[in-house]
Amino acid sequence: MSDADYRLKVALDAVNEIDESKIRKEMESIGKKGGKAMSDGLDQESKKGADKVIKNMEGIEKKGNIFTKLGHKIKTAFTGASNAIRGLVASIPVIGQILAVLGLVVTALKGVGDKISHSMDVAREFEDAFAGIRKTVDESETNLRKLEKAVVALSTEIPMTVQELSKIAELGGQLGVPADKLIDFTKTVAMLGVTTNLTSEDAATAFAKIANNTKEPLENIDRMGASVVALGNNFATTESDIVAFANNIASRGAIVGMSTDQIFAIATAFSSVGMEAEAGGTAVSKVISRLSEAVLTGGGSLEAFARVSGSSAQEFAELWSNDPGEAFSNFVAGLGTAGTDAMIILKELELTDERLQKAFLSLANNSDLLTNAIDLSSEARKNNSALQD
Repeated sequence: MSDADYRLKVALDAVNEIDESKIRKEMESIGKKGGKAMSDGLDQESKKGADKVIKNMEGIEKKGNIFTKLGHKIKTAFTGASNAIRGLVASIPVIGQILAVLGLVVTALKGVGDKISHSMDVAREFEDAFAGIRKTVDESETNLRKLEKAVVALSTEIPMTVQELSKIAELGGQLGVPADKLIDFTKTVAMLGVTTNLTSEDAATAFAKIANNTKEPLENIDRMGASVVALGNNFATTESDIVAFANNIASRGAIVGMSTDQIFAIATAFSSVGMEAEAGGTAVSKVISRLSEAVLTGGGSLEAFARVSGSSAQEFAELWSNDPGEAFSNFVAGLGTAGTDAMIILKELELTDERLQKAFLSLANNSDLLTNAIDLSSEARKNNSALQD
């Protein structure tokens, strides 16, 4: 839909809402108060109103359709007016009649000029918003037109305005989302803004950071969003807390081979037991580093981690190489079964930071949280339906 077509649409919508019966009643009321305005042709207020309507219609393609509709409504209203009103107009010269009728109608409509003006303002706002997309998306004019139509169509599916959706698409362009994936990106971010406690802008920037740190294509934001929404709906945490925590561990987790859905699951489990993103994220990142170092160097540290996890050193090393998320989960579960010895184990592993110990002991006492979160996050990503449910 071109900008001219869009402006035409909103203007036609404004005219379509005009009720000719109300115009007729207003004309009757005005006529009873006196015919001076009619005999004079058009009072100053009516002239301003008429000028405003006409001015706002200039430059619109196919504008004849609008005036045809408006003219039909005026004719219908005037035909139904009383004989007294028609007789009064008939006594005025032809030019005066035209001006008088237009004066009556514009005065009767009152807010119509403002409504059409507002509609034109909306169209201009959309044009301005879409100009932002044009600055960030390097595409042909044909593809940009298609993108514009898709944004307008999306506004009928999601409770967001064309302007708001255009801003999201513009941000997607800035973040490097391919043009052919931009509508999917816009829809996902908009849905996150509507269904979670994340704003659309926060969702876009946060997921972009996670995607960058994990080397996850940003076009997969719908699957990432599905994981986060499913986790937020089923655990004692919020989507914003999950994403904030995930951002603090994404880089370290990705280095050792954790998937994005596993990173979201770990963030969910720790935030569910009250760990804040900054302190908890630092603690988790440190343990991930220690686990990775132990696997690489072997020796006593690897054996200690393996023992806590309930496996041999070789088994733990192989699992860490193939599925670090599950290996991490096994370690947390092992701390849970250790009971009162968990603190001693952490000290033996030189994990002595108080915030770290608090984080892991809190989750160790609820180790099923992590296992369940990993399973749910993986399933939600695979099904990719949580945002639509």
